[in-house]
Amino acid sequence: MKACSSGRAIEIEEVGGAADRGGHRSIVIRFPFDVALVATIRALPGRRFDTQAKCWRCPLEAIVVVVDTLAPLGFSVAPDAFAHYVANGGTRPPPEPERATPTCDDGPSSNCSLPR
Repeated sequence: MKACSSGRAIEIEEVGGAADRGGHRSIVIRFPFDVALVATIRALPGRRFDTQAKCWRCPLEAIVVVVDTLAPLGFSVAPDAFAHYVANGGTRPPPEPERATPTCDDGPSSNCSLPR
């Protein structure tokens, strides 16, 4: 998982091994604990809390409602999750790529003379 600046992420993971061995794919929702977000997550279809992985999971079929609900709240959407979202009728624009912070020889600085 690529860390996002907010710590809020939507991903797709294999659960229980590969599909040919009885596993399946599910949506994984990760975020630092926030009471208001938990209430929002509990309204998602088929959601459940994975106590071992300490994350929320939803069935893959719920990808459109999950992204439409959580992306406006600052959740990053992994590329494979976004591709699945679009393939299932999602209409949000693609997420903007994260931009690197300009740095000078002395490290990150807003006073350096890098072109803007």
